[in-house]
Amino acid sequence: MIFYLLGISVLAFIPNFYALFYLLPLAGAAYWRCGRKPLVCFALGVLWALLWAQWQLQFRLSSQAEVPSMRISGWVETLPEPTWRGQRFLFKIDQVEAAQPALPSLRRIQVSLDAAQGRVFAGDHLELRLRLRSTRDLRNPYARDLERERLAQGIDALGWVESIEQQVSGDRFWPALRQELLNQLQQRFSNTPAAQLLPAIILGERGEFDPALRNLLQQTGTAHLWVVSGLHISLAVAVGWGLGRVFAVLFWIAPTWRHASRYLPPICALLMASIYAALSGWGIPVQRAWMMAAVFLLAQLTWMPISAWRRWRWALGLVVTLQPLAILQAGFWLSFSIVALLIWILQTRQPLGTTWFKQLWLSQWGIFWVMLPLGVFWFQQLNLLAPWVNLWAVPLFSIWMMSLPFWLLAVFIEVPYAQSSLVAVIEGFWTLLDWSLEVFSGLSWSVKKPTYWALFSLSATIVYFLLPLPRRWCLLPLFIMLMLLFQPAGLPKYGHFSVWILDAGQGLAVLVRTRDEVLLYDTGPGYYPSGSAFAKVVWPILQAQNIQNLDRLVISHRDLDHSGGLLDLRQRLTYQLADSGSLTLLEEGFRDCHQLPAWQSAGVAFRYLSTAPSATESENDRSCILEIRNQACALLLTGDITHAIEYDLIRSRTLQPVTWLVAAHHGSKTSSSPAFIRALSPEWAFFTAGFRNRYGHPAPSVVQSFSDQGVQMMNTAEVGAIALSASQNDCRVDAERLKHRRYWTWR
Repeated sequence: MIFYLLGISVLAFIPNFYALFYLLPLAGAAYWRCGRKPLVCFALGVLWALLWAQWQLQFRLSSQAEVPSMRISGWVETLPEPTWRGQRFLFKIDQVEAAQPALPSLRRIQVSLDAAQGRVFAGDHLELRLRLRSTRDLRNPYARDLERERLAQGIDALGWVESIEQQVSGDRFWPALRQELLNQLQQRFSNTPAAQLLPAIILGERGEFDPALRNLLQQTGTAHLWVVSGLHISLAVAVGWGLGRVFAVLFWIAPTWRHASRYLPPICALLMASIYAALSGWGIPVQRAWMMAAVFLLAQLTWMPISAWRRWRWALGLVVTLQPLAILQAGFWLSFSIVALLIWILQTRQPLGTTWFKQLWLSQWGIFWVMLPLGVFWFQQLNLLAPWVNLWAVPLFSIWMMSLPFWLLAVFIEVPYAQSSLVAVIEGFWTLLDWSLEVFSGLSWSVKKPTYWALFSLSATIVYFLLPLPRRWCLLPLFIMLMLLFQPAGLPKYGHFSVWILDAGQGLAVLVRTRDEVLLYDTGPGYYPSGSAFAKVVWPILQAQNIQNLDRLVISHRDLDHSGGLLDLRQRLTYQLADSGSLTLLEEGFRDCHQLPAWQSAGVAFRYLSTAPSATESENDRSCILEIRNQACALLLTGDITHAIEYDLIRSRTLQPVTWLVAAHHGSKTSSSPAFIRALSPEWAFFTAGFRNRYGHPAPSVVQSFSDQGVQMMNTAEVGAIALSASQNDCRVDAERLKHRRYWTWR
């Protein structure tokens, strides 16, 4: 089993299928008899993962395909998620009317619908005219890999609706039932926390979650209670098992049915888990939990002495076989680690007199230690409040959750006080969480994301710590754990600096670090009328590096593609200094970058090159032009300046040759004149443009100008985020799509 799972897993960590040839030397293990069986299992795992990957990839729409308008029919598969523009939902395709031969093979697409074009509901059959593009997305360090997630979900393309040509409501029974239940819950519990929490735990619908509620659940370590997962499926199994025991008693009364009574509890438990999983939308985490429950229950039906550990291994093998990319998901490791811990606790002989409360405390304390390395790695959080809150929250929630079907039935048949009492219980639970956070505040810390080696060391140390050894032997591993958790950030050395030019689409966001300073140049694009890319593009790397305060924020100018994330930034972190060239931002308290002197930070020189522009200058020409330089490397950030400002800089004789140049205005033909390029003599030029953007950036004439002067070029639209590392004698360039390439990564 181990070698089979390793074979499946290896495909998720190699850059492409050709890298499998590097595994051929492993065939030498067949020389020894003891190595033949593991080798065969490993090869079967690799073969299965390869077949699964090829099957998924063959349906994906090419990133180079242009589908300006087409007609497509199918049905709304999921509950539509509200967005700032309208709705977003998964669309199961029945028929495609298109001349391109690759399009009819599409299975499922993710569709965005503007509010002005109408409103759809789960289960509706639609005929749409829409535009399609590939599942390609932004690629940034520590951010969600949406290309992988879409491949795992079987999403073959993204679509934007131009018009709804036909709509038949409620064409599919089960999605329509989920939609009707959502409507009833929102209508009956409007303006209460129940309107957000009940759809989340019943239907898996979290689109309407209030940010304050989400933040409270995260800080108290109880977010898992409101995300349909293994706990909820196990509670459904418990309810089904109880109902099966009741039916078994009735069967026992009839002598001819007594032999079948023993099968009723596991059958009813599996049926209840299946109904609940389908009701919650059959998301990938739910599928994983259901498969685990199904393996345990089906083994019970055999009435053979199959150990819990063997069932656990079977469930692990089944999940990884059907979902080969599950090993890259936090939920996979959390689910199987916690189940393994609970099996270990239940099978460990406890001293006589151990109470149920002590057993519960041991379980929660063990879960805390198991989740500690995983939570630090995936969420960069160390939460000592979680075990104390979950000690009372999990039992109360479990009792309430198992009674919820009967409570909702009473609400829908309008039993007096059923609805008000349900709301009161939820509000009381909310109040207890709020009180716990207020009383025990300060028990949660943000930490730097550990490396894989630090994660392995931390996990091994925790396993040693949990062993039944004398307490004095645990002091050393406890000290090692603290060292690993609060390891100092990997800051550049004196005189060095590092830069991330983030893949923000048609926008700009650049993170600069020296030993003593963190600087953010622009915040990424915003979206009209609301929203921004900050949380998706910039925040993950700040969170992973445990940056909660910026030493200096620079907003080059006020255009939405450069300053659109400012509001989101202010909600998530603080900054000491704020510079800008925009008159609007100067009125809000920003300092005028055109008037500021040069400064030094840990041996790295910073200076703004532009002088005070006139009040009639355009917003683009008021951009802050920032130069960063050490002994070997130099970077120039130019905002959106045009040829006029470039010629002013040439005449001022302030320009010096640079190593790296971020091309102005995303490579627009109004910037990056040949004279400006000659004056700077850059080794590299970087374009920050959206993939296949409608502006045609970078302009062919600009690309030709850089090429004529022998400048190497990179475009974030093609290579993802770009990492620059400047030491005292070396200037290195890396790209996220090239460095962390996987077989699902778009070129």
